Amino acid sequence: MPGLLLPLADTACGSAMASHGYYAVTVNASYNFLRSAKLGDHLVAEARETKPGRTLCFYEVEIRDQAGTLLGNGSFTFYKLDREIPL
Repeated sequence: MPGLLLPLADTACGSAMASHGYYAVTVNASYNFLRSAKLGDHLVAEARETKPGRTLCFYEVEIRDQAGTLLGNGSFTFYKLDREIPL
């Protein structure tokens, strides 16, 4: 199911960005498919901010299965929109 991993990675990074209270859009995505997920796997996507900026923010992500096997990793760039999320 490699077609699922890239959207999951983007969603994880976007959610990490939103946790800071900002709306954002993806402007660049780079993802490395290392292994494929299998039907029934429980996936964990962990995203972290690597460089916050005034308008651009950078994130890295790893996706692992339930055994902790690395399925893929990537880096994403987001454009921070002018309005904040009302929390």
